[in-house]
Amino acid sequence: MTEEAKNQILDITKDLFERFGFTYSNCDLEILSGDEDKEIVFVKLESDEDCSLLLGRHGEKLRAFEQEVRLISAKKLSEKLNILVDINNYRKDRNDLVAELAKTTAQKVIATQKAEVLFPMSAYERRIVHLALASLSDIITESIGDEPKRRVVIKPV
Repeated sequence: MTEEAKNQILDITKDLFERFGFTYSNCDLEILSGDEDKEIVFVKLESDEDCSLLLGRHGEKLRAFEQEVRLISAKKLSEKLNILVDINNYRKDRNDLVAELAKTTAQKVIATQKAEVLFPMSAYERRIVHLALASLSDIITESIGDEPKRRVVIKPV
């Protein structure tokens, strides 16, 4: 990805953030490697303001904000990109929380030998659970249900 493309994505993210009435103190862009050699554009935005209105319940509004950044960027750059946005480390903290919940629940499943069903999650969060527990041979994970109430079941082997 060119520096010009990176700068355009940063400008789009900053502009959209300001249009929602917030001010940012820092905005960085990082390129991560994804599945099948696809790049993931990770934009970290920091603000001294309370951005909970933009985050929404369980990050629902953040995902909508992220989708807008994706759509505008795709139109301006004539390229479909996988863009993730994290505001004030919300996504990182949420990922850590979901992974910790998965590990704690897996320990309970191993101890009781009874399946446990987690709360409904986005596809991204379900993937975090599956990856966090992939190395455990005593349990299996499975996604069940339909969106938006799709969830992960952790079962003993």
